[in-house]
Amino acid sequence: DIWVYSTGNDRLGVGTNGYILTADSGETTGLKWTAPTAAAGSPAWVKVTKTFTDFAFAATNHSFTVYTLSAKQVLHQTVVKTTTAFTGGSITSYTLAMSTAIGTVLSPVDIFQTVGDTIFFFEDDASGQGPQDFGTTAALQATLVASHNLNTATAGSVDIYLLLSTLP
Repeated sequence: DIWVYSTGNDRLGVGTNGYILTADSGETTGLKWTAPTAAAGSPAWVKVTKTFTDFAFAATNHSFTVYTLSAKQVLHQTVVKTTTAFTGGSITSYTLAMSTAIGTVLSPVDIFQTVGDTIFFFEDDASGQGPQDFGTTAALQATLVASHNLNTATAGSVDIYLLLSTLP
């Protein structure tokens, strides 16, 4: 928590992982937590963490939104890293793929991996044709497919890094 002041002493609770503290005159304390965004023209990495609880569905596959790209936002690269090994039940594979309405962002990769500082999955651009410009907001969808029901996992997490920039 952060000590802040409005009309008296107050606290601003810890924000979501990866969020940054931003000045906002519309807030009582003048501060709020926001998702980082890339400055116009300057690529910046955004990290999204997903854990086994995000995938807890009584099915062997599930689709979900990883990130919503704003208008004029360009996705340059995607990097995926397993940060906690996926375990539980009889699961022997967790395959993650990502796409938008325009095309594939990440080809299917098995994130059921040994955790290590050198094990990453890397996709160079949004569809193999260079960076994509999304003229309106676009959902970055992920599909997870497992060898057994997703809700049998008892541990596991993955970090998804997105290299983004915003056109002026």
